[in-house]
Amino acid sequence: MVSAGTEAIELSTLEEKAKKLAPEELAAFRAAFRGPILRPGDAGYDDARQIWNAMIDRRPSLIVRAPERPTSSPRSASRAITV
Repeated sequence: MVSAGTEAIELSTLEEKAKKLAPEELAAFRAAFRGPILRPGDAGYDDARQIWNAMIDRRPSLIVRAPERPTSSPRSASRAITV
């Protein structure tokens, strides 16, 4: 679940570029993507951000997980947002 908020979210792309994600872009991505999308403060965020190596403690702006059973193609969800 995406928590309510009207502020832009700062993201870092795989190419190490900064990107601001507007609330409308997040809403469009969420509408196209059927898996959970978590932000800091959402229930389950802290559990989802932990990895096997406890020495690494990262706090991503968003955690996006694939649905257990895909309902749409990754391509259709990626069209909702351009990073």
